[in-house]
Amino acid sequence: MEAFSPRFNRSMVSGRRWSGSEFGEFVLGHPVLVHLARRLLWAAFDENSHPLAVFRVTEDNILVNMNGDTVPLPDGPIGLMYPSHIPDSVGTWSDVFADHEIQQPFPQLGRPVHHPQPGDVDGSGLSRFTGVTATPSQALRLTYRGWEELWENPGRRRHRDSIGTHG
Repeated sequence: MEAFSPRFNRSMVSGRRWSGSEFGEFVLGHPVLVHLARRLLWAAFDENSHPLAVFRVTEDNILVNMNGDTVPLPDGPIGLMYPSHIPDSVGTWSDVFADHEIQQPFPQLGRPVHHPQPGDVDGSGLSRFTGVTATPSQALRLTYRGWEELWENPGRRRHRDSIGTHG
């Protein structure tokens, strides 16, 4: 089961979305993934990636909001919540997970959020890092600090998407 945890983490970081039917079939209907899904916070998103309904999955595979009210399975895009999507309710959701003794498989609610400093964003990236270079060994050392490779060299190995199907 823990082999799927890094894939869900990449799905959250990359903003991967499932349709409601895909989520029902491939996540809630999967005998292994459903157990991980119960330990994570999910949302239905609009076309601009703003959360419309935030929910968790109970042991009975019922979707509930932070008050424990049932949330119907959305038709639209569903994805993992990133803390920056819900800055005002991260603490409340953290309390809900703690009250239910839910331990997340990777930092989701407790993940640090770094906001750009004034003048950082110039439309093409973070301007304070323009021209900064790193050696391959320096970049590799970031993996020792918890960074994950999101891109793979397609010439060297086949790329897999975040739930393990070939792309």
